[in-house]
Amino acid sequence: FNAAKPVVREYSLVLKTKDPALLADGGKTLTLAALGDMHLGRTITATRFARAVDLIVPYKPDAVFFLGDILDDHFLLDRAAMGAAVESLNAPLGVWGIVGNHEYISGPIEDSVTILEDLGINVLCDEWTNLGGVLLVAGRDDYSRSSFQASERKSLPEILRGVPEGTSSLPLLVLDHQPRNL
Repeated sequence: FNAAKPVVREYSLVLKTKDPALLADGGKTLTLAALGDMHLGRTITATRFARAVDLIVPYKPDAVFFLGDILDDHFLLDRAAMGAAVESLNAPLGVWGIVGNHEYISGPIEDSVTILEDLGINVLCDEWTNLGGVLLVAGRDDYSRSSFQASERKSLPEILRGVPEGTSSLPLLVLDHQPRNL
C-alpha cells in the first residue's frame, strides 16, 4: 500500500559541523531525500516509481537515498523509465541506495545491485562514502544477508574503520533497511 501511495514527510535536523561553509547553499542547509520500500517489479510499476520521484524533485535535494527493498523482483522492470526517473533527481551529491531483504529475495544479490547501479543508484553495501566533504554516509548490507549468503553483514565499526582522521568529525548518516543491534 505505501509503495503505491507514497507520502512526503519533512523533517528538519540541526547538525553542528566544523565548517558549515561547505554546505550546498554556501553555509546553512543541506536538503536530503529518502525513499524506502518501493518494491518495484510486477506489482509496482515504473509509472508509480516516477510519481514517487516526482514528489521529491521540487525540493531540489542535494542527495537522494533509496533505503532498501527498491526491487520486489526482477520481472517487468521498465529500466529505461526507471532510469529516467532517477536521472530527473539531478542531485549534486548523488543518488545512493542500500539493499534490503527483497533485493536478496528477488534473485542473486549481484543481479539486484547491477540493476540498481544501471538505474543510476550508487549502492553502498557495508561501506561508506564522503559526500562533498559535508556528510559521511554509511550504507549497511541488509540484516537478512546471512539467510542468503554464507556470511554476516559487517558491524558499523568495521564499516567505518577506513574513515580518514580528518573527516571523522563530519556528521554521519547511517542507511540501514532493518536497523538492528545499533
